[in-house]
Amino acid sequence: MATIAHPGGAGLPDDNQGPRILAATSTVTVGAVFTVLARMYVRIFLIRNVGFDDYTMLLTMLLSLSGWAIIIPEVIYGAGRQGNIISH
Repeated sequence: MATIAHPGGAGLPDDNQGPRILAATSTVTVGAVFTVLARMYVRIFLIRNVGFDDYTMLLTMLLSLSGWAIIIPEVIYGAGRQGNIISH
């Protein structure tokens, strides 16, 4: 039978991956916001034709921003850290 070297994570270093999580999600979200804004600018001012697909992109961008707003407090409250380090 295999033995567990670190039961419950005891003795493991306090590696906080929270900043990496925030960096990755923030980079992707900011890039997506600029992409959607650029598309909307072109569709509204240059092409002058906004369609259902554009409204769908705006809705999905709002949902993405909502998800990003949920990830931030998750990292503050311990996402990206060992389970034994987080106080209950």
